[in-house]
Amino acid sequence: MYYAIIVIFILTYMLISLTNRINKTLMVLIGACLVVFLNVVPFQTLSHQIDLNVIFMLMGIMIIGDIIGQTGLFEWISIMLARKFKGSGLLTVMGVLCAVAVCSALYSSIATLILFVPIAILLAQILNLPVRPFLILLALFANLGGATTLIGDPCNMIVGSRAGVSYMQFIIHVAPAAAIIGIFWLCLVAIFRGRCFVAGTGSKQQIMKALPEKAIPDFPLLRRALLIGLLILAALIVSSYTRSEPGVILLFGAIIMGLACRLKMRNVLQKVDWPSIIFVGGLFVIIGSLEMQGGFDRIAQWMQTYTNGNLFAMTMLTLWGAALFSSAVDNIPLAIALTPLVGKISSAFPAEMNTNPLLWALVLGITLGSSISLLGSSGNYAMKRLAERNKYNIGVMVFSAYGLPFAISGLLIASLYLYIRYFMK
Repeated sequence: MYYAIIVIFILTYMLISLTNRINKTLMVLIGACLVVFLNVVPFQTLSHQIDLNVIFMLMGIMIIGDIIGQTGLFEWISIMLARKFKGSGLLTVMGVLCAVAVCSALYSSIATLILFVPIAILLAQILNLPVRPFLILLALFANLGGATTLIGDPCNMIVGSRAGVSYMQFIIHVAPAAAIIGIFWLCLVAIFRGRCFVAGTGSKQQIMKALPEKAIPDFPLLRRALLIGLLILAALIVSSYTRSEPGVILLFGAIIMGLACRLKMRNVLQKVDWPSIIFVGGLFVIIGSLEMQGGFDRIAQWMQTYTNGNLFAMTMLTLWGAALFSSAVDNIPLAIALTPLVGKISSAFPAEMNTNPLLWALVLGITLGSSISLLGSSGNYAMKRLAERNKYNIGVMVFSAYGLPFAISGLLIASLYLYIRYFMK
């Protein structure tokens, strides 16, 4: 039965990663049903593998995302930045990239991209800037910003929930690395892409005539949503000390936000992407069965032997290995698969040894690896689809040509950061 689980696992991951022509949720459901049908693990035991904390976090962030999107906040931010920089193409692009990174950290990288991509296309058209490079950079910075907090990316939710990492721990340990990488990436944009983002005089005059306040259709709605959003953020920070489940906080906060904004709850709940929720739940079943059959024990033993039990070598293997896999596999199923593996590796070290660097290496590796390929994250693919709707085709090779230098430089900086912070004596 162990080998049957291995076959189901490999086939499922190949089908959901190597093509977008099939329904990924359907493939995962088939795989999960096969696992249950084979009765490899008792169903009651297997059902406990579904992490409700992650499910609740995803549901909450989807509802909050839809409500924030209705306020026009992101449109207001983009227009304000363009006016602040007086229509300068390069400065406007860099400002929007920073805004995307911050919003992804506070909110959600995927939802932030979905809301910012149409705005970025409009800004690029007004300022006569190249659209495709702008959108690719937008995806890279959204992925990077999302890595800094527990709720910024679905992968973080998975890693944080499965490993018991709090909201503040992500900020303390991952945010400094992401900030350093982000600053370096902005320098790369200015040095190597600065000439691409030059706006004409007429374009500058046109953007200066734009009125940011027109982007906000309902100011009372915005105020209520922001107030509840701040309270949710405060509750997440406090949860680091009270040990409250972030998923419960997010879902409860999302419902309160919907009520405070006087929205019909039936409409609010319809904004939840239920196929994505089922997709994640099915993956938990498949990975849980593999974990309970001891599949990760064997891989962990091999990695221990390969690195000779050296924690730094294991951290670097985790960082670069996760990045390599993330360039070919969607980062959500990858996070679900690798988190228990890292847990097995950590348990092999002495109890008094701090193995948390392995978790931070996993988060940074998955994030930076997803910048190499369009297949690396759901956010990348969402950006591509939105671009195609506006007649801008972004191919796999074009994305990789832009993303690879950023990913490699980010991985080198992350390697140095992990060494200096956790291993340099």
